Amino acid sequence: MDNKTVNKDDYLSVSQITTYIGKKFSQDPYLDHVNIKGEITNFRERPNGHQYFSLKDDGAKIGVTLFRNIYQKINFKLKDGDMIVCTGRVGIYAPGGSYSLIVESIEPYGLGTLLVELQARKEKLSKAGYFLPERKRAISQFPKRIAVITSPSGAVIRDIITTTRRRFPLVKLVLFPAVVQGDKAAESVLNQLNRANQMGTFDTIIIARGGGSFEDLWPFNDEALTIAVAESKTPVITSVGHETDTTLVDYAADLRAPTPTAAAELATPLLDELKQSVRQKKLELRQAELHYLENLTAKIKPLTESYLFRRPEAFYQNQSISLDRLKERLLQTEKNVLVQDQNKLNHFQSLLKSFAPNRTLNQFKIANKQAQNSLVRVIQNLNHNEQVRLNNLSRNLVMLDPHNVLKRGYAITEDNKHNVIDSISKAKIDQNIRVILSDGVLISKVDQIEGEDNASKEN
Repeated sequence: MDNKTVNKDDYLSVSQITTYIGKKFSQDPYLDHVNIKGEITNFRERPNGHQYFSLKDDGAKIGVTLFRNIYQKINFKLKDGDMIVCTGRVGIYAPGGSYSLIVESIEPYGLGTLLVELQARKEKLSKAGYFLPERKRAISQFPKRIAVITSPSGAVIRDIITTTRRRFPLVKLVLFPAVVQGDKAAESVLNQLNRANQMGTFDTIIIARGGGSFEDLWPFNDEALTIAVAESKTPVITSVGHETDTTLVDYAADLRAPTPTAAAELATPLLDELKQSVRQKKLELRQAELHYLENLTAKIKPLTESYLFRRPEAFYQNQSISLDRLKERLLQTEKNVLVQDQNKLNHFQSLLKSFAPNRTLNQFKIANKQAQNSLVRVIQNLNHNEQVRLNNLSRNLVMLDPHNVLKRGYAITEDNKHNVIDSISKAKIDQNIRVILSDGVLISKVDQIEGEDNASKEN
């Protein structure tokens, strides 16, 4: 189109074309939510504001706007040359006529897995209670021995030594050299922490290292090391990385310091301040003592000027008179009680004599003697009567003795089985019988049996 034929009203202003392009950006769904990776360049930190830098690759570069609220939430340092991944939207900056990526989230490229793992460990240990404030112990105010776990070389140990010597030269520092970077760092620090606890002679343990990247500080996110810090017998102060760096051991420690120097300051008192405090306390104590003495003097002075203090005998004279009167009353009462008791005793003695227990006892003795004599006579009569009865029974037994009967001419007849034949009904003809006499036995046979019937017949 020929410019000469175009109406001047058909020209767009810069603002109009920029606004149009901005609307295109905002309405394009591909530009409203993009994921970009690239290398940081032109970064210069603005401590209290938004951050502006660029992302580049081999073929292009794009501006990045990182607002302050997003920047304050990230847990790693931005610096030129680092690869990052961002999520955000593409917007246009009208006054500058440039477009840029408005960042909504940002993380280091290649560290995404580590960040996820770190978050998982943090949640696990937090649920287990290792980060609870009530687990934290107070740091010793006047330590005698402090264990320092750090690299034996570098500025960290020098800063701690310098600070403690300046503040509290009475304390003894014991270095536990450890590897603080690399694959063996976590194990090395853990071993030295266990050594310090096993010795059991330290008031405080400091774990420290200088600043570094996220990967450099990763050993201090080790789960076993974090648990050991939380369960340490000795209170632990950590100073790992810069002030903005926070590792899991920092959460588990009893106290976190932003720098090694600050760790040494937190672990030790300032000797000059202690001396000044002691001087101040001594002065306050002296003033309190003087004030106390003044109060006592003010209370004592009226007493020393009182009548009783000047004439103390007046205080106890009346009491002495009262005491004498009480003694007299006590003696009189004692006499009255003794007289009453003596009268009671005499009365009871008279009653006792009236009962005359000796006379009654003699009467009982005489009655007992008479009863004994009567009992002896009764027993003698009983013995005599029983003896007579026994003699009669003995004579009867003698008279009834079978041998005596046999001597008078009687005999006992038995069968072969020694059964007594006391009737002719028990005998048989030709039966063998035994006739027992007083001096022996006759063996005989029954030839004939005669009874009352036969005798009557013969008569």
